Amino acid sequence: MVAPIRVVNFDTGMPTVYGTAPTPFDFGAKADGTTDDSTAIQSAINSLSNGGLIYFPAGTYAIGAATAITLPTAHSVCLLGAGRGSVNGTGGTILKATASIGAIIKSSSVTFSRGHRITNMTIDGNNNANFGLQMDLVGSSTFDVLDIINCLSANFRLGTATLNSLENVLFAIRLDNPLNSHTGSLPPFNFDCHSTNNYFYGILGINASTANFHAATTSSNNVWSGVHGYNFDYTSQVATASSTNNFLFEGTADQITSWEADGSSAVNVQVNGNNNIFSTGVSIFQSPLMAQIGMQFANSTSGNVSIGGFFANSTFPNCIVQTGTPFGEGNISFGNWSAVEGGFIGTPTIAQALTTVTGTSYTQLWSDTYLSINPSNTFTITLQNSAISPGRILYIKTIANFAVNSAFGVVVPLNGGAAGTAILPNTAGKWAILASDGTNWNIIAAN
Repeated sequence: MVAPIRVVNFDTGMPTVYGTAPTPFDFGAKADGTTDDSTAIQSAINSLSNGGLIYFPAGTYAIGAATAITLPTAHSVCLLGAGRGSVNGTGGTILKATASIGAIIKSSSVTFSRGHRITNMTIDGNNNANFGLQMDLVGSSTFDVLDIINCLSANFRLGTATLNSLENVLFAIRLDNPLNSHTGSLPPFNFDCHSTNNYFYGILGINASTANFHAATTSSNNVWSGVHGYNFDYTSQVATASSTNNFLFEGTADQITSWEADGSSAVNVQVNGNNNIFSTGVSIFQSPLMAQIGMQFANSTSGNVSIGGFFANSTFPNCIVQTGTPFGEGNISFGNWSAVEGGFIGTPTIAQALTTVTGTSYTQLWSDTYLSINPSNTFTITLQNSAISPGRILYIKTIANFAVNSAFGVVVPLNGGAAGTAILPNTAGKWAILASDGTNWNIIAAN
């Protein structure tokens, strides 16, 4: 069953036949949903000694344990289906796991390959495959117009902790688990990325136990745009609290724009890495998904930026919060709007925790806003350079009978006058609010 390759002539509007492409049927495939077609599909791929196109006519290709479908390393191939079919994995071209297997389609985990394309089909793990696509060592490849569903570990894995896939494009992909959305047998992730310098556009992730989208610690410098994660129960037709997070970012310097996270059981966007940028996104919770936090920076993270986000419909802060102590330096929130916190466009919405400091000295971190001093003797604090932090506010109190002084003479007293070092007297319970004017720190309120 050789398929003609047709390209539309834009002058005439008519298709032109440029040649033919082999199909799995030429190598014995049945596409009846029962017969193991894995050997036939691999034979079709292997027949392209110089690369080329394999066309998959509509049907359900059972992928059993006979052989693993592996992309070649010496040349590039395109696997083209006849359409994705319905949302529940019927119609069009379907590759469906019918036995316990590692992955339906995988790359070599030894030799790097590049230039592949898989497009226009559904890949169904059917609760048998660990991964729908397992692309551990691929580059400059395209994966687009795909439904990848019902896998045990992740519907799509890109790279591992030691194997890097880079400069790939993912576009118009739906990752879902309709077989398990109401049974609790969900995979940890829908998309599990361990790689660098890739481009992800228009990807939908639905129902996973840990996170719909996971950028692991080895993930870096990827571009995510139009990525949408949410949780939905196909049986009850309502939102369901399945994933702990919608997005879990543990890598470095990923750029995420036009994102949306709809509902999770804890934190919609959990950030455990550094130097990631989130822009123009939406964190929202549909009843009964009323999680606690819209976006959360983990302890000691730094350099992360959230700008132009909208946070709404949770039970606690929709805004961005920081966990742990100390608060990481340099995390920035700007132009975010939070319904619960009542923030406005242009108002930072990072909820900064109170930091308790002991001993006899401390250097103020860039992100310190609330300090409780429990000194063991007269205490000295090195304040941030006022020249690079105009407008900064610092709330400070002492809970012991020891004075708190600045390391440098940059503190203007409450009643004005020359800048000095005194901040708090040696009396427990004294507090002050300091504001930077770009030159000094001014005490603007105190008891």
